[in-house]
Amino acid sequence: MFLNPFNTTAATTAGESLAKIAIETVPVTLKSTEIKHAKKVKSALLKMTQQIEWLKLQHKFNFFQRAKLGNTLQWKLKDAGYDDVYIKELTQWVLMRLN
Repeated sequence: MFLNPFNTTAATTAGESLAKIAIETVPVTLKSTEIKHAKKVKSALLKMTQQIEWLKLQHKFNFFQRAKLGNTLQWKLKDAGYDDVYIKELTQWVLMRLN
């Protein structure tokens, strides 16, 4: 069977699932200066790390697919109302762990 390197279905789903974890764990209304924010971000990163490790076992994302995953994650977070700096840092963090 021929695997299409441009098939991004799994990458899109993975980006959506990682965004869902971030959105459910760290409310957009929580200010980054609050102590609760740091605890919630730590919890989200732990959950996302577990999800990323599972994804790495299930899929071997190529460069194009990782880019699609990152793009999906960014847009989901942007649509939810998160700050651009937070979105950029979280996306970079996710993509570094996927490598």
